[in-house]
Parts: sequence; C-alpha cells; structure tokens
Amino acid sequence: MFSDELSIETIKSQFLNTLEQSYYLESGEAWTRAITPQSVAELGHQIKSTVPANELSKYGSDLTEGFNNLNIKEDKIFESLNKDVFKGKYLIAIGKTEWGELKWTDASIATKKSIINRADIIFTAAKSVEDFTKAKTQLTAQGVNDLLLDCSDAHYFSTATDKDRIGNCFTWIKSEPTFEGLKQILFEPKYRVFIGANAPINPPIRINKVTLDFPTDSKFENEDFCLSGTKEINFSPNFTCLIGGRGSGKSTILNLIHEKLKPGENIFFKTRSIKDSNGNYLPIDNHVTIDNDADEKYIEFLSQNEIEEFAQDYLKLTNAVYTRILKRDEHGSITLKETTLKQKLENFKVHIINLRRIKTLRLELEQKNRELETNKKLVNSFSSDEYKKLNEDLKGITTKLNALTSSSEQYAQILADLKEVVDKYQQTEPKNQHSIEVDRIVKGIETLILESSTTNFTVSTDEKAALEIELAAKKGELIKYLSDKGLTEENLKDISTANVIINGLEIDIEKRKTDITDLQRKIDDFVVSESENASQEYKLEIDEQIKVISEILENLHNASVKPISLNFEFDVVAATNSVFDDFKKLFESQIAKSNYKSDANLREILFSIEPNSLTDRTALTDAIKSHSSGSSAKSFLLELFEDESNFEVYKLLSKMTFLNYPEFKKVKVQYDNRPIENSSFGQRCTAVLVILLLLGNNPIIIDEPEAHLDSLLISNYLVEIIKDRKRSRQIIFATHNANFVINGDSELIHILNINPTTQKTVIESTTIENENTRETLIGLEGGYEAFKKRENKYQYK
Repeated sequence: MFSDELSIETIKSQFLNTLEQSYYLESGEAWTRAITPQSVAELGHQIKSTVPANELSKYGSDLTEGFNNLNIKEDKIFESLNKDVFKGKYLIAIGKTEWGELKWTDASIATKKSIINRADIIFTAAKSVEDFTKAKTQLTAQGVNDLLLDCSDAHYFSTATDKDRIGNCFTWIKSEPTFEGLKQILFEPKYRVFIGANAPINPPIRINKVTLDFPTDSKFENEDFCLSGTKEINFSPNFTCLIGGRGSGKSTILNLIHEKLKPGENIFFKTRSIKDSNGNYLPIDNHVTIDNDADEKYIEFLSQNEIEEFAQDYLKLTNAVYTRILKRDEHGSITLKETTLKQKLENFKVHIINLRRIKTLRLELEQKNRELETNKKLVNSFSSDEYKKLNEDLKGITTKLNALTSSSEQYAQILADLKEVVDKYQQTEPKNQHSIEVDRIVKGIETLILESSTTNFTVSTDEKAALEIELAAKKGELIKYLSDKGLTEENLKDISTANVIINGLEIDIEKRKTDITDLQRKIDDFVVSESENASQEYKLEIDEQIKVISEILENLHNASVKPISLNFEFDVVAATNSVFDDFKKLFESQIAKSNYKSDANLREILFSIEPNSLTDRTALTDAIKSHSSGSSAKSFLLELFEDESNFEVYKLLSKMTFLNYPEFKKVKVQYDNRPIENSSFGQRCTAVLVILLLLGNNPIIIDEPEAHLDSLLISNYLVEIIKDRKRSRQIIFATHNANFVINGDSELIHILNINPTTQKTVIESTTIENENTRETLIGLEGGYEAFKKRENKYQYK
C-alpha cells in the first residue's frame, strides 16, 4: 500500500516497471520480462498456447492467465522498494488465509515466518469477532507478526448479504483517514485498533467543547487578555494536550475550565481577575461555556505544582484516594457501613451528653428538694385553720393555672413540629406508591393543622384570666391575714409567695424525676459494642476495597518504578488532638473556674496516659500525680477526676473518637515497601501521579504534570499508564514534554501561539499524524527523541 503522496507515475516507473519475472515455459524457453500489461498478456498467451484446444474454454483472457501465473521473488520486491522516494511511504500487507496455505516444512518454515514478519499488516475477513480472535491467537501462538486487521473481502457490493461484501468488517482504527494516520497503528496497535461489531465506547464523562467569549478589549492583570474574543476549543474524549510557550494561555484555559465547573475552588483566580476596558469585573461563569452548559461535569483539576501538595499532604491524598474508592464501590457497601457507623457514633455522642445531663439533673433535683423544704417550713410556721385554708386555696388555683399554661405551650409546640414535618416531606409530584402515601400523610397533617386553627379557645382563655384574678385575690387575703398577725413586710412577702413557689417546685421536681428516669433508661439501653462492631465492619470493608486497588498498583511491573501499595490506617495524631479539643468543650464550666495558665501543660498532663489506652480512674490519677509538672493544671485535673463520673465521660469521649474511622481515616502510601515520606521527592510525585491517573473515571485535567518528574520515567512508564487509562477516562494536559504528547499518543493536540500583531492567542489543532505540524511537535522538549522512540518501538522501517 502506497502513500497517496506518491503519484501513479512514480509507483509505475520506480516500482512496477523495475520488477522482473523469470519463468520457463513447457517448451523450455525462458521468459524474462519487466512486468507491464503487455508482457503479462504475452505470458498468458504463451501459457495458453500449450493447452489443448478442447480445454481452452476453461481459461480466461491472456492478461488474466498471465497475471494468475505471475510470481515474483520476495527479495526482488523489497529491492525495488529500497529507494529514497519510497522511504516511509509504503506498507506491506499479507492475507492470513494466503499465508496460512503456505506449507510448514523443515525447508520452508524460515521462509514462511520471514514472509509474515516482513509484512506490516496481516488481514483477514472473519465471519465473527470470535473467529477473528481465534485467528489472532493462532498468530501469537506461532510467534509471528500478529498485527491482524479484519477487512472486507470486497467480492460483493455493500448491498449484498454475503460476508465478503464491501464494508463488512470488524476493524475500527482511531486516526485521521490518511496514509500517515494508518501508519499509526504500527506504533500503537493496542490503542489505535479495536475489533468489534460496534465502535469502541468512549469515556462517558467528558468535556467535548469549551467556548470562551470575552470582550475583545478585556484586561487580565491590567494587560490585554490574550484569550479575549470568541474561541471554541474541542477536546478528545481520550487524551488532549495543550502545548505552547510561556504566556500563550494554555494554563489559563485549564484554570478557566476549573473555575467554571467548580466556582471558588480555583487558586489561580482567587487572586486574579478578568475585567472589561472600564475596569468592571467579568464573571467567568458568564463568559465560559462548556458543552452548552447542558449537564454538570465532575472533574479533577491539578494546578501547577499541585502534585507536590499531594505528595506532601497526606490528608489531601487520603481524600483523593477515598473518593476513588467510593466510586469503585458498585454496591455502595462503604457508604452503607459509613452511614451506620456515623449513626452509632451520633448515638454514642448523645449517650455522653446524657451522662453529663443526668448528673446536672440530679444536682438540680437535690437543690430543688432543699428549696422545697425551706418553703414548706415557711408555710408550716402557722398552724391555724384559716391559714391552712388560704394555703390550700392558693395551691389549687396555682395548680390549675400551671396546667393551663403547660397545655397551651404543648399545643403551640405540636403545631410547630407538625408544620416542620409538612415542610420537610412535602411532595411536589408523587410518582410511586411510597411517595403517594407520604403525600397522603402530609395532606392529612395539613388538614389537622387547618382544622385546629379554627378551634375557639375562649373558654380556656377566660378560665385563665379568672384564675389569675382569683389568685391575686387569695394572695391579698393571705397578706392581710399575715399582716394582722404582726409580720414584717419582708416576711409577709416570703410567706405569701411560698405556696406559689412550692407548687412550682413540686412541678419542677416531678419533671426532673421524669427526665432522670427517661435519661437513665436511655443510658441503660446504650450498648458500646454496637459502635465498636460498626467501626470494625467499616474498617474491614475499607481494607477489602483498598486491597483491590493496592494490588493494581503493586502489579505495575516496570523497571523505572518500584511497587506502590496502599494501606488504610487510623490517624492517631488527629484523633488525639480532637479528644483534647472536645475535652475542653465537655468540661468548659469547670475549666472556666480553674486558674491553669497553659493549654500545652494541660494537654501534656491529661495525656499522661494516651487517650486510646485508658483503663481505670486510679491508673490515670496515679499517672497525673507522677507527672513532674508543678502546673496548676495538674491539681485541676486531679480535682476533676476525683469524681468518677467525670473520668467515665472522658474515657467514653476517647473511646468514641478512636472508633471514628470516617473522620480520622488515613491512607498510607508505600513506595518500594517503604513509607512514601521516606522516598525522594521525585518518587513521591511519581507515586501520587500514578495513583491519581489509575484510580477514578472523571475527566482529569493537569497543568504541567512533568514538574519534578524524570524524563526517562515519563517516557518509560507514565506514557504507558496514560495510554491505558485514556480508554476509560478523559485526560487533558498542558505540557512542554514531548513524551506525554507523542508517546502518550495524544489524540488531539492544541498548539497555542501569540500573534505578534494582535497579541492574541492563536490555537492550531492538530494530531501526531499531521505532517504539516510535525516540526512544531519535534520542537518540544525531547521531541525528536520521542518520535524516534515511537517509530523504533515496533522496529518500523
């Protein structure tokens, strides 16, 4: 197959006309001619002349028979092709069926292998994908060239139903429809060729087109904005590279995409802005459109040097890995177990609050009982029947008034609660059984609220007003009675209000007793092991899922990179810090009354025994006593933990915190079986980039990923990962490194340059196979070497 850049005349004169055929006819006469239509026809005539007349009807024309008997030595073909005019301008293809018909004999096996191995492409016309796969497997097993394409045999027109019709094939080639495009399958057959009844499926989550539409006189940092005006930038669903010199706008384009899709997150635009000629701020959201803004895009964006941050910040890396683990969890097992654990931990938190609350309630109950006894003594200081009758009347009126007030408050509260339920569960368009039933319940509640709003509470209102008048009158009678007995004004006030106070205290005491009983029941019902089990189940699920991911990373065999592994750990340091912060909140009132000076001293003494190693109160107080510090924090803690309940609450707080794996999860990365923090900075960046590329299926956009990476590492290892991952996730790079562009086999390349006249960015879109822009690609860092490596990979001649 010749390049369409060659003229027909060149192919005839420099190739076909240089081929010769040596042939001996049955007469013994030698036939040696250059191959032309005339000479081939003459050969056919000579052959037919030896055929009996009654058999001639079985033969075709002279030209046909001459062509059918034409044989040329393989070496002669390659000798004729070995001209500078043909260099890189032809491909050799051979039919698998025809090659397969050659015999495997001791004498011919080397020749047979040589024929197929000297070919660039092998073709076949299989009945099915399964048949094609079997044929390719055979070639691989025979140790010969297995770059097999399924092609239509073209024996029938495309309208026919026979398998050998024009256009009936299973081969899909990803390239420009040019000879140079076809050549790319020699360099990247695994990634450029797909065999299937239907076209390969591109990554479903992707950016197809970005439109920039800024006023032509826009300013960026007080200078003309190079990306002003209208620009449409298309992206391959697989791998797109933006290349260009400094200041050409390639990084800005990626940052604009990030800010558009995740407003407020982009660091670049936190301190920079685009303005019109009048200095007015131009919102990026109004001037950048992504796929007509038809759907929401979920992307990962790494700005310049952000890979360094991942390499140094384990929290950032943990969140990135955890997000990927969740996406791989098809059944939602992690989310389910995390939800369960969080609910159990919330119950744990409520349990701690209940313990603190019940202690407070018991102290309040003691105080209320003392106040009740004091007021009862006042009331009982007089024993006349008239006095007792007045007190009984006051008590009765106060009881009724309190009951009315309590009922009114309950009514107002239940209405508020019901309205909240209605607002929370309002159904806009119920579409299934459950939502219809929810809608019915909500409407029923709304009806109840509406009906209740028409209720006339005049009777209760009047009764309350009458009771208040009656109470005032009775108080007046009591004051007169006590005044007649010669009591001072101060004593009159205490004794006259004692009954009202007693009634209120008795209600408060009963309420506290009820609250204490309810709280005690909840405290008794709480089971710590439920939280422990939920925490363990969550950890085991994460361990299982991260193990799968780790195995993928560990099995990346490459001489340039050591094995990378992931482990799920608990962040003890962060959890310990949290325990201290929560300890201060929990005992805030006691701390406020203390006079210790330094949190650092308090923390050091409190953690005389680490919070995740607490056993009993005696062990902790002994450890605190043994601490060498003379700080007042020491005496404060000893006094605090004299109360067993305070120690138990602190111990439970510590327990709860160290069960909270979702909050204090930590992904530990190892490189070459060592903690990544003990590796070189370049190795850390490599491990991070590999993890980020390999895990996840969202579009990933990286600005200058080559920073801190060795060029050999990129060319020998990372490009292979990119070629593999771009089949299932969209990758977009802004880069100066030719290995990413060329040996990463970028499907679409945008070359950015600044027009010297307009100072605007000019975007030229191209591909690796486009020879018109080849020199620009070669001009990239390591460009020439990258192209040579690409061609030498499969010994392309």
